[in-house]
Amino acid sequence: MSADETDIALPSFVSWQTIRDGRLVRLIYADEAGTGPAEPVRVVAAVVVQADEQAQTLIREMEQVYDECVLPEYREGFIFHAKDLFSPSAKKNKYPNWNFEDRLDFIKAVTCLPFIHDVPIALGSMRKGTLQHSQEVLARLRKKKLGPAAVDHAMAFASCLERADLFLRKYLDGKEKGLVIAEDVNEKRVVLRRSGLMFREKPLQLSSETMRKTRAQEVLGEEPEGHHYTITNILDVPHFLEKADAPLLQLADACAFAFRRYLSGFKYGEDLILAMLGPEEGGAFIEDPVWRGEGSSGLFNTRKYWTDEQVSRSEEMRAQLILARVLGKVMR
Repeated sequence: MSADETDIALPSFVSWQTIRDGRLVRLIYADEAGTGPAEPVRVVAAVVVQADEQAQTLIREMEQVYDECVLPEYREGFIFHAKDLFSPSAKKNKYPNWNFEDRLDFIKAVTCLPFIHDVPIALGSMRKGTLQHSQEVLARLRKKKLGPAAVDHAMAFASCLERADLFLRKYLDGKEKGLVIAEDVNEKRVVLRRSGLMFREKPLQLSSETMRKTRAQEVLGEEPEGHHYTITNILDVPHFLEKADAPLLQLADACAFAFRRYLSGFKYGEDLILAMLGPEEGGAFIEDPVWRGEGSSGLFNTRKYWTDEQVSRSEEMRAQLILARVLGKVMR
């Protein structure tokens, strides 16, 4: 596929998926990182993409970045896998003639595309073993006969999809539906199909007492709100495709990798978060200890959909946080 093609194919099942007002569904491309047994954090990230011009634009820009950055000897049949690209080990390096710094810049060039194009990003993460303390959720997942690592992965996946569904509910007023597309990996397909939409089957209500305060809430003296975990706007069960057949899965791969590097405390994590979310939201993410918690879910890059009231409130909070930071420095 070349960058100058004018007709880039989307998954075939998308063409007929419309709802009553004639809008296309949003495509929710989800991918994971850090799901190996020894990994400290399981991460699933999803990009929520309009299934028309936005999807086409993103695919073309990814192809352009590939054409400009990937060395000619690796370009044919190239598929973006951030883990393979990042590996500095000579033994594990699939691209021995490609300088590491250039590969890192390439990962950032792909990772920044959601920020550039205002593509919402949903995050679900789970620290290893966290769910041993959550008996209700653990009981649900054990009924599906999942092992410990699969339980953490399943919960991260379910939390990510709940955040994507929240975008559809909160910012699109439930007027658009979503279709989930994940990578077709045999050993994970059954687990994700069983558990990915668990909050559609059985919603979960968390009280404010169980929620961790964000940095902003601590500084401003506000209490966190409880949250109703539910899924109401995602259609079907997850669809599974190869990354070669769904280029935007490769974009989700980049986002999951960025979150995983940062949440695991690994080198270059901050750089990748800033590339993906931009300096303002990325900086706030990095500074907020709530994201280093046992399990976190989030929704990012939604500012394009904010009301004037939400923008005003955000600016007010930002000004108060800056003032608190300045006063804190002066007092010290």
